Amino acid sequence: MKDLDKRIRLLLASVALGSLAFASPLGAADEKPEKPGVTKQDDKSEAADDSKADAEEVTEPKKEPKEEKKKKDKSIEDMVKDYIEMDGLFKLYQDPERGTLFMELRADQLNKEFIYFSLTADGVVEGGHFRGQYRRQKVFKIQQIFDQLEFVEVNPYFYFDPDNALARAANANISPSIISVQKIEAKSDDEGRLLIRADGLF
Repeated sequence: MKDLDKRIRLLLASVALGSLAFASPLGAADEKPEKPGVTKQDDKSEAADDSKADAEEVTEPKKEPKEEKKKKDKSIEDMVKDYIEMDGLFKLYQDPERGTLFMELRADQLNKEFIYFSLTADGVVEGGHFRGQYRRQKVFKIQQIFDQLEFVEVNPYFYFDPDNALARAANANISPSIISVQKIEAKSDDEGRLLIRADGLF
């Protein structure tokens, strides 16, 4: 009996030791230590990001808002300050050194009809020209298109009674002729006067 009890106790003890030996590797496998390489790589990446952010802060200068400089247009007085002034229906200014000619127009002279005529100052009679001879006349008006002035020849040879129904076709088959187009070189402060080059008009 005693031998049987000893054998049973030895068997139970061996079973208990075997179960402990089998459970310990499982617990060790569950609690694996972190790889030191992974933590070092994460630390390096975080340090690289921090250094990159610092570099971006250093290399990127602060952009300060720039004030837009408005280009100041020249006034008529500034452009013709030293020019020779010739008064008339359209005031003219001539450069005493280069002979450049400018014309000043008022805003109330736009879209109005004017009669232009020319005459001969001196000529050869045998050639059909003599002093004081009148040449061809024209009716023209000046109209502003954006930053330009157009000199338009008006056709005065047709008239339509505005009370007649035919007046609705007054512009049919009649085309005004553009004599010249000149750029506006300067304006007065109130834009009541305009200055253009007149070299190409005469």
